[in-house]
Amino acid sequence: MLIDDETSFVQALARLLQRDGYTVHTADNGQHALAQLRTQCYDVILCDLHMPALDGHTLYALMRQQSPDLCQRMIFVTCVLDTFFCLGWFGPYRRLWPHNAIHFSEVH
Repeated sequence: MLIDDETSFVQALARLLQRDGYTVHTADNGQHALAQLRTQCYDVILCDLHMPALDGHTLYALMRQQSPDLCQRMIFVTCVLDTFFCLGWFGPYRRLWPHNAIHFSEVH
């Protein structure tokens, strides 16, 4: 599942993943994603942190209560330029912060 409110990003990434044989379901915010999660199982979730209606932070907190196993398969994708903001949010979950984070320009 790919959760992001940036339509062009969602379309591009979904196309790349589908080209490699993956089935991709999308949601434009956490609220829509929760509705889909009630009826569908996913192997992995790629999720933006900043979205309208229900952001990635809140979605993650809800999922920790409802589906803790799935939280281990969440990957956060964001264009936040403030690394300290992100590190602050990850706080106790810092092990989730990638040590090898890449810049979007490095993705080909």
